[in-house]
Amino acid sequence: MKKIIFCFLFFFISLNFFSQEVTLSQTDTEVETQLDKSSEDLTIFANFITGSLYDKVDIIKSVSSDEVPQIFFEQSLEFALQNKDLIENHPAYYPLILSSIKKLNFNSSETTDDLLLKIYNDFSDYNLRLAILNAFSIIKIDNPNVSILVNDVVTQEFEKKDSSSVDFFVAGLKTLENIKDINSFDLVFSCYKENISEEITQASCDTLYSLSPMYNDKILNIVINNDLEDKALAFKIVTTNPKKDKNFSAEIASKLLFETINNIGEVSELSQEQIGLQLAAFKILEESKWTKETSLVLDFFNLAQKEYYELMISEDEFTSIIYALKEFPTTETCRALTDFLASQYSETLTTGSYNNDVMLAVISTLGELGDKDAFDTLLYVISCPDYSDEIITASRTALEKLKWKW
Repeated sequence: MKKIIFCFLFFFISLNFFSQEVTLSQTDTEVETQLDKSSEDLTIFANFITGSLYDKVDIIKSVSSDEVPQIFFEQSLEFALQNKDLIENHPAYYPLILSSIKKLNFNSSETTDDLLLKIYNDFSDYNLRLAILNAFSIIKIDNPNVSILVNDVVTQEFEKKDSSSVDFFVAGLKTLENIKDINSFDLVFSCYKENISEEITQASCDTLYSLSPMYNDKILNIVINNDLEDKALAFKIVTTNPKKDKNFSAEIASKLLFETINNIGEVSELSQEQIGLQLAAFKILEESKWTKETSLVLDFFNLAQKEYYELMISEDEFTSIIYALKEFPTTETCRALTDFLASQYSETLTTGSYNNDVMLAVISTLGELGDKDAFDTLLYVISCPDYSDEIITASRTALEKLKWKW
């Protein structure tokens, strides 16, 4: 019914856009009956009808999007399009379109995207097109041609690889965020990777976030098949997404950890980027208590020992890995730690030296695991006079925590 009334109103507009002769009394009764508007709103509508093109622009600019129905701004655009041949050269014509577009919000009608698409294709003015992209980023999009258009826009901006039109670029990305079309993933990921500017990178990141969980297969493919830089970016997108799926994060972390610890050649050839990804992926598995990948975790523990001895990870990083193994309470975990503790014990017997913090981490974790298979090795530690009182006490505490019935 609202649309009928506004079509009625704009019938007068199209006939009298330069006229000052239509009065409130001509529209008051019908508008008030149909829209139940206050006298103030009726005055706004009547003034819009009777005013000049300049007046119309001023009225559009002066009212809030919440003051009047969205159809008011939509019909203003319809009026501008329908009368283009008559008033296109008027100085207020473009300002009328621009100001009307800027008033559109998420309450717009289902056909607004069609209207804006037509305007975008009919006019080449930069500011008009930017306003349309900004509107596309908030209104409901049903027309698939909008997605095609905006993907083309973002592609063209990306190929420039500069930030000279950052506003246009960001508006396109935000529209893709609103549309949530998984077919945009590869393009947006490329924008994210290129890091053209802080604003563009953040808009790309937000758009990628919006594609969860549709992007799962895409992310998985990157982590398995792409280079280290792409793996790191995909992992970051998944693990920093405010609406992340913890199970999928753990799955991606396990794939990433596998990719970064296998087929690596010599440990000394590992880059700090690879090691950083290993630690980050392991942290996610720890937080998720991802016991289904305990075997992989223990492979990483074995590698971490080598990285520690090669001074490629710090003592704090190494002990953090050891403490985290309590989240993987299996017989295999206990065996791996017991074997490591036995090797440390043998080294102490041979050299008389040991690392106090590393020893405490292993002993404490064995106590937390409570596996009785650690008994003999802990007992050996207690009987060794070379160890500090702190280590002896920790070993006794760990022994008390062992579970003899399962």
